[in-house]
Amino acid sequence: MKKILFICLIIISTNSFSQSYHKFLDSNVFWDVGYAEMGYICQPYGSTLPSRFSISGDTTINLMTYTFFKSYSYINLNVQPAPNCPPFAIDTIPYQINTAIMREDTSLKKVYKYDVSSQQELLWYDFNAQQGDTLFYGSNPYFIVDTIYNIITLDGKTRKYFEYNNNMGGGLGGYYIEGLGGRGGPFSIPLSYFEAGSWLMCISDTNQNTIYSQNSCYSFITGIDNKFIETSNISINPNPVSDYFTIDTEIDINEINILDISGKSIKSIIQTSTKAFSVSDLPSGIYFVKVIGKKHTIIRKIIKQ
Repeated sequence: MKKILFICLIIISTNSFSQSYHKFLDSNVFWDVGYAEMGYICQPYGSTLPSRFSISGDTTINLMTYTFFKSYSYINLNVQPAPNCPPFAIDTIPYQINTAIMREDTSLKKVYKYDVSSQQELLWYDFNAQQGDTLFYGSNPYFIVDTIYNIITLDGKTRKYFEYNNNMGGGLGGYYIEGLGGRGGPFSIPLSYFEAGSWLMCISDTNQNTIYSQNSCYSFITGIDNKFIETSNISINPNPVSDYFTIDTEIDINEINILDISGKSIKSIIQTSTKAFSVSDLPSGIYFVKVIGKKHTIIRKIIKQ
């Protein structure tokens, strides 16, 4: 009788473990995604700066609850003009992305992406897929699940890891991970080409603890402590700004650069005795003010009205 009871407990424990599911749409997760260009001077980057994504909030479409994402801009810390190579800083103020809309069915272990243009949804991740199953992405390539195995990510959780082959020549195949997403980031097709396309740099929690990365999560911000001092006493007023802004700081300023949202320098001002700086010639939008001093480089975000 004791042996039978012991066997039953093992079966129950095994079934309970196998039924555990790690949710994908988690508000405590950051996804860092890079954009590679073939032949770019510092692979695997490109003319488009990386981005950090996280969950923003919910909306209702056709009586279904979907989730929006928000993005945090990467900032090129190199003295401009320069290619988009590390080190980078990451802005602390996000903006919402209205084209990345997803929902999750935790009972079926599936994640769907809503296509804004066609107003249809696609099955994006099937975390309950079996070997040999096929995933379709509309007119884009389809993928055949080739191998499924378990991995333990750095947060100590055991997750299913899905590898697949695709139907397009030149592709490298790809993968997606239960509760984390795919090779191209949370809402890009989970496929990467050689030296091109979006690629998953890092997944971390909101306390900056690494969950998953094929490389060092923070190799792309190496040296940031010496160059980017977020705690420095500096203020820009007014913000938002229409015509002129002033900078209040104790730092000895050598130069001021205005960067667009991609990190490209669009205006450079060699410091003089002036206290007011004009942006009246710039279109409305989000910009970054890069203040270059003798010892520090500080970046602040402004909104041009």
